Amino acid sequence: MASLINLAKQTNPNLFVTASGYGDGKLDAAVAQASDFLTPHLNSVAIVDYAYRLGNLAPYNKAIVVNEDLKDNETGALAAETAVANGASWGFFWRSNQSYAFIFEGYADDPIVYDKIIQLTTTPIPPPDNTAPVVSITSPLEGADVTGTIAVTANASDDVGVAGVQFQVNGVNVATEDTTNPYSINLDTTPYASTSITLTAVARDAAGNVATSAAVTINVLPPPPPPADDVIPTVSITNPLNGATVSGMITLSADASDNVGVAGVQFRLNGVNIGAEDTTNPYSISLDTAPYVNTSITLTAVARDAAGNVATSAAVTINVVAVPAGQAVISFTLINADTNQDIMGLTNGMTISFAALGTPRLNIRANTSPAIVGSVKFGFDASSNYRTENGTPYALAGNSNNPLDYYAWSPSIGSHTITGTPYTSSNAGGTKGSALIVNFTVTQ
Repeated sequence: MASLINLAKQTNPNLFVTASGYGDGKLDAAVAQASDFLTPHLNSVAIVDYAYRLGNLAPYNKAIVVNEDLKDNETGALAAETAVANGASWGFFWRSNQSYAFIFEGYADDPIVYDKIIQLTTTPIPPPDNTAPVVSITSPLEGADVTGTIAVTANASDDVGVAGVQFQVNGVNVATEDTTNPYSINLDTTPYASTSITLTAVARDAAGNVATSAAVTINVLPPPPPPADDVIPTVSITNPLNGATVSGMITLSADASDNVGVAGVQFRLNGVNIGAEDTTNPYSISLDTAPYVNTSITLTAVARDAAGNVATSAAVTINVVAVPAGQAVISFTLINADTNQDIMGLTNGMTISFAALGTPRLNIRANTSPAIVGSVKFGFDASSNYRTENGTPYALAGNSNNPLDYYAWSPSIGSHTITGTPYTSSNAGGTKGSALIVNFTVTQ
């Protein structure tokens, strides 16, 4: 039989062949493999035996179509349902003899069987989802007092599923929608300090149904005051050095720091304020020592912060002598060439740190007595004629006036010697005055 089926299909490749099997539902294995699908006759088979009969055909791994023409009404409907439950892909039902053509006119022939077939072969369309989610804010509670960053949380549920929860403050969305349960955000309440705000949560499901929670009103307290600042500044005089001998105009300089910030530094001479408080770092003033010639004076610096904490530096005692007769270079001042501001006096033995100054772009001014001389000739390290300045200010690296602009110059790391010599005439001409020599060191 199997060879006949194969021959027929070779003769007509479009031929579709089925085999019906023996009365017990079994088939010759070769016939079953040659067939395209199997049609067991279960006309006289009790429904309780369908599982056994159809189970015998399952190993052939072929589509199974039950051929049934005796059972009808409730029995036919049960037969169809049982056939499908046991692997049959369809059931034919007809009330007459198989000598007639297979004709089943559906509802007109057997409404019960027809309804069952429709039930077994139709994928039900789910009803539309018109149910809105349920949502409520769980934290914070109504009337709560809050400050800073708080957690806002919500519970949400839906008959199908919650797609996301959007939190709102005063009706305006905050943060992004939370699509993962538990639903929460961290809310910074600082922008709402000293006010009451209303929180809501809007839940939505995949069908687009939305629900808004009951509003929760909370009170946002003002931020707590910062802790009291009871840390005093630190301050020290950096120029002149203790025990230095000075004359004429000198520059007083101080370093000051504070945990919050230095508000100002007031310099004192023998305990009495001199000049106005300097509120800008670097802290320095110019001092005319002429009134204190042939005496020792004590210098201090008082630093204060915005909280009113004050600190007084260790005292620096210096000796004041008269300015030599005639013209003299009486001191050098270190200049910040970026700001054209005095940094501090440059005294013998001083160490200059670029890191501490905040810049390597410097200049050095020679201060003379009298304030205007014919010219000042600078020597620097091995060069005895480094530069000659004919007008004030007398700057080692030069400058322009109107407006004043000191040219930038950066000494190399290491030890240096600067010499300033005044002359009564320009271009180092005329009578030579008293020179000043200072040795100093530069570090990174």
